Amino acid sequence: MPTLTINLSWFRDVYDSLTAMSLPQLWWSAFIYFGWIPVVLMIWEIVKMNWLASRQAIYAKKLSFVLLSINVPRANEQTPKAMEHIFTHLAGAAGRVDFRDKWWRGRFIPPFSFELACLEGYTQFVVRTPKPMRDLIEAAVFSQYPEAEIVEIPDYSLATPHVFPDPEYDCWGGEFRLSKPNAYPIRTWEEFEHALSQEFKDPLSSLLESLSRLKKGEQVWLQIIIWPGDQEWVKEAAHVVAKMMGKEIKIPKPTHLKALHATTGAAEAIVREISAAVLNLGPVTEAKRADSKDMNKLSPGERKTLEAIEQKMSKIGFHSKMRMIYLARRDVYRAGPVISMVCGAMGLYGSTSGNSLRPYFGVSPRADYFWRAWSANKKKNAVLSAYQERSEVGSPPFVLNVEELASVWHFPQILVKAPMIKKVESKKVEPPFELPLA
Repeated sequence: MPTLTINLSWFRDVYDSLTAMSLPQLWWSAFIYFGWIPVVLMIWEIVKMNWLASRQAIYAKKLSFVLLSINVPRANEQTPKAMEHIFTHLAGAAGRVDFRDKWWRGRFIPPFSFELACLEGYTQFVVRTPKPMRDLIEAAVFSQYPEAEIVEIPDYSLATPHVFPDPEYDCWGGEFRLSKPNAYPIRTWEEFEHALSQEFKDPLSSLLESLSRLKKGEQVWLQIIIWPGDQEWVKEAAHVVAKMMGKEIKIPKPTHLKALHATTGAAEAIVREISAAVLNLGPVTEAKRADSKDMNKLSPGERKTLEAIEQKMSKIGFHSKMRMIYLARRDVYRAGPVISMVCGAMGLYGSTSGNSLRPYFGVSPRADYFWRAWSANKKKNAVLSAYQERSEVGSPPFVLNVEELASVWHFPQILVKAPMIKKVESKKVEPPFELPLA
């Protein structure tokens, strides 16, 4: 029976030729053989993203939206848990986009915008939704608040000056973002319940009370834009938990990054091994992993933070953006006090061990540099336009889960005494069954 022989002498020839090279020559050879791969992958990624952006721009032009004003029941006794169910309903019903719809038709899940519009102290709860999803919003709200009223309204943000400077009005706009990574949660509504009496101290009441003090000619708009996305933030949060526990885990990379990492990793391994052989460094060894911590060794603060992160991971998250607009006539304009009131109310959701909502002034006009006059009006127009279009531009989005969203945006209970909230004035019932019809 003939035997198969394989000549492996060329391995020895290649090895001898590589070991005869100097270290700079080794690096140059590795670049020649492998350096083109990252460039090709990078170009492919740019082309792919540009194609997707162009298809989505075409799809976005076909979308139409509607603004719904939700009048809450006057005798509402529901906690923000009901609003949490509504957000969960939206996440479950939004569906998924298949490969063909995404890359050829440009289809994407459009964002929802949950807003508080305070016009001269009169506050309304407003939801902006794509027209095809109006029934979804109404069904979700009525399932938790059967006595609520939902009315379609014109866009209140278009009834004001659009371009600044304006002779009658002045404007200030800004955004909020998380002070820590997405894994860390803000204070949620359950933390505002008394441990013994179970009495709920609504954190939203401070904001509503502040807004009710606006004067004639002043307006404050608050906007939370949310859209469902991938749950990659859960893996990042798991990495934070593992790091706190002293463990080491690997976060999965996207496909193109996996290929890039594998290619560059192979090149680095070859050069490292050959370099070690040339320089007589001996075999390359990996560092030992740190020992994992025992839960009993964590401090009470670390244990509380760990539990809060795991609690956030257990619920559905939305990509979010939060904006604020203050607009007023020039004779009553007082941006400083109003901004302080709103930021102070948002500060109730922060904690030192968790996360907090802090103002992001990168998109806001500021008064602490001498060229303010050159860019202030440009920033005012940009943030106002982003608010009116419910755009995702500006600061990077962050992740809030359904419990956090319900804590920031929910309908107040009957105990909240803010007088200028639009509420249902009377209770509506179905007509009698035996009522004759014309």
